[in-house]
Amino acid sequence: MRLTLITPARMKSEPCRELVVEYVKRANRYRPMAHEELSLPRQSTSPESAALVQRMARATPRHKLVILDERGKLMDSRKFAETLERWRDDSVGEVLFAVGGTHGYSEELKKQAHMLWSLSPLTMPHELAATVAAEQIYRALTLMAGHPYHND
Repeated sequence: MRLTLITPARMKSEPCRELVVEYVKRANRYRPMAHEELSLPRQSTSPESAALVQRMARATPRHKLVILDERGKLMDSRKFAETLERWRDDSVGEVLFAVGGTHGYSEELKKQAHMLWSLSPLTMPHELAATVAAEQIYRALTLMAGHPYHND
């Protein structure tokens, strides 16, 4: 199962960008993971949605789309790891984690997602959300690999 963290355009916050790169690097010890920055079309009313639809066209046949949204499903780290573990066991080929930007994603696209995932009910900049998501994906992979978890 390949994991891809998708963010809109280039991350402007260098500290957040460096952390995302670091967590993606760490995650690759357990599963193939990549970070992709979408190229946003200027003419679209919802550029993030248009770019994500284009990216989904390149997804593997057995993929899951997870859109990060403050109104999505809240999960603790253990529950999130169990979700990824179930998808892995179900032979999901790729999981796309899409972080929205200023315009977010259209309601139509959110309905196509396999899951709306909330990191918090708070609204946060996409760079920060991407950083937290990358860390949680890495943490889930370590839990799946049987590493000790400090909350156990």
